[in-house]
Amino acid sequence: MFVENEAWDRCFKRYDREHTFFYADPPYWQTAGYDHAFDWSQYELLAKAMAESKGKFMLSINDHSDIRELFKDFRITPLELAYTVGRDKTGKTSGELVICNW
Repeated sequence: MFVENEAWDRCFKRYDREHTFFYADPPYWQTAGYDHAFDWSQYELLAKAMAESKGKFMLSINDHSDIRELFKDFRITPLELAYTVGRDKTGKTSGELVICNW
């Protein structure tokens, strides 16, 4: 296993092989609070990379109609997750997607 500190697309190009498994957890689409810019073109590049990947690619992202449309050609598994802060359970759930190219 390797952990890299570089742009995701450069890392992908370097390691994309038939035996490689990629897990991507980009900033959630249209959600505030992220320090780095990750605009729509980055999600489009992710979809392209997943389509062209020699290896397996799994992406976790918020459930948003724009995301569903962009990744519609992949296997999409919706999830409902309950997040907690500390030990306080709010009961509030959040829709998430796991998107795979296999």
